Amino acid sequence: MTAHRFLTGDARLIANIRATVVNVSDKSNWIFVEIEMEDGATGLGEATLHGHEPLVLFCLDQHRAAFHGATLDALANGLSPGRVTPAGLAGHAAISALEQARLDLVGQAAGERLCALYGRAAVSVSAYANINRGLPERTPDAFATRAAEVARAGFDRLKIAPFDGVSPTASDGAANEALVQAGLDRIRAVRAAVGPEIGVMVDCHWRFDPDRAMRLMEEVRGEDLFWIECPISENPAQFVSIAAMRTAANEAGMLLAGAEMGMGLEAFTPFLALYDVIMPDVKYCGGPSELLRIADAAAEARKRVAPHNPSGPVAAVHSIHLAAHPAIDLLELQHDETPLFGTVTCGGDLRVRSGCLSAGAGSGLGLALNRGVCERHPWQQVPPPR
Repeated sequence: MTAHRFLTGDARLIANIRATVVNVSDKSNWIFVEIEMEDGATGLGEATLHGHEPLVLFCLDQHRAAFHGATLDALANGLSPGRVTPAGLAGHAAISALEQARLDLVGQAAGERLCALYGRAAVSVSAYANINRGLPERTPDAFATRAAEVARAGFDRLKIAPFDGVSPTASDGAANEALVQAGLDRIRAVRAAVGPEIGVMVDCHWRFDPDRAMRLMEEVRGEDLFWIECPISENPAQFVSIAAMRTAANEAGMLLAGAEMGMGLEAFTPFLALYDVIMPDVKYCGGPSELLRIADAAAEARKRVAPHNPSGPVAAVHSIHLAAHPAIDLLELQHDETPLFGTVTCGGDLRVRSGCLSAGAGSGLGLALNRGVCERHPWQQVPPPR
């Protein structure tokens, strides 16, 4: 398995680590992280963790103190992106963003796009639209209208999260079942709106218990779904149930996808035997270098890799460059939550062409923050996802 360390011997020193939090909607803040070098060069990463911004900023403060005046290689050796931190997901979001920014600087110094650093001079990856956070309301008609819009925009796949309020531990079984049925109505409305040619994915956000999830596989059999994502809890006590669920999903003509919140290769290893598609997130898994290690392991296991990416443009562009890895053939893109997606950064190109996203020009990541836009949209408290 490739090491993907990308150590360079660069003698420049880190002058500052800076975090910028931008409020983009009533649901979301994006956290951007910059490493500023003593010569003024700046690398950019993203650490978005909805509703937990103070925790991520606290972790970044600790790294700022630890790595001020250090080299990029010292930063790489000190981050340990493959090891789960005591600070959990917030700690790994900080580590992952710093590793993104470090590799941006490595690419800039080499005069190469990041995809070239990862093995391909140019890259194009099939994209699917996540329409969940951008919906103005949660009716089946609203889901159907937005789904039809993204199909017209050139996406050939889309993802919804239709099961609002469903809980695996609900005390009122009848009320919970009514919420399940409401989710099924949304799925049917989307399929009717886009027809049979558009791939539809359904994200369950771990809302089901195993028995109800197994029944769900049969209930959606006629909707020709591309995949079902995260139907039940991913703790080890549920691994046998996940394996059974994958068999049921495959028999119903669907893939089973998950493992979006894993931190480090070790966390993903058991899921290579459980899911058809694994979904490492460049913001949480340890950054680009660790995601490449995970993709190596997935390729050896003959599993698909579709990076989780429901946030801002910096994570999106890092993920596009990572599609230089042959195991990565599909990428999530947050659709129409906010007009700031196209203005909060300068450079790059996140337009979908023929259903695909391509790595832009410029060395490294090829992006910089639009500081004026960032300053006009400061942090606002948002609720954690439920």
